[in-house]
Amino acid sequence: MNPVEFKGQTLVMGAPPGTAPGVCGGLPMLIERSSIWPGAKKYTSYFKPSPEELAVLNAGGCVQLEVHGASHPPVSVNVDYVTGP
Repeated sequence: MNPVEFKGQTLVMGAPPGTAPGVCGGLPMLIERSSIWPGAKKYTSYFKPSPEELAVLNAGGCVQLEVHGASHPPVSVNVDYVTGP
């Protein structure tokens, strides 16, 4: 899946420190207040599947979510239309 720039994004997050070059690119995102957890932030980003990934999804494949770190934060995976920058 490829990250997508979108209208309203507030930040492009870079790769974590120590990440090898070419492993992780910038991630456009919108940071705003969470409507679910008071005092928390919500980070929204969009991804578009490549033609090969879309073929897997259309053939019954699933979207996989990987979270790298010490624990698994609350996340959600959805589909949505997005307007370009």
